Amino acid sequence: MPGLQAERYQDRGFCRYYLLPAVVTCMVIQVTLFTQQDIVTHSLQGYVDRTNNKNIDQSLYARMYKERNKCERIKK
Repeated sequence: MPGLQAERYQDRGFCRYYLLPAVVTCMVIQVTLFTQQDIVTHSLQGYVDRTNNKNIDQSLYARMYKERNKCERIKK
């Protein structure tokens, strides 16, 4: 069975020298893409917030608005 052993050894070599680097490169590319995507979305979100001038958290804004309305009603 020397042929079979040689085939098995070749498979191992294939895995080590071709498959492993390919998987590693793929993972590196994915990680890079994800981090870049995060950076892009964060900067875009910041830009949208600046253009709409909505830097204040919406829930906080709503709470402030309610409090102001309460004060207005009390004044009347």
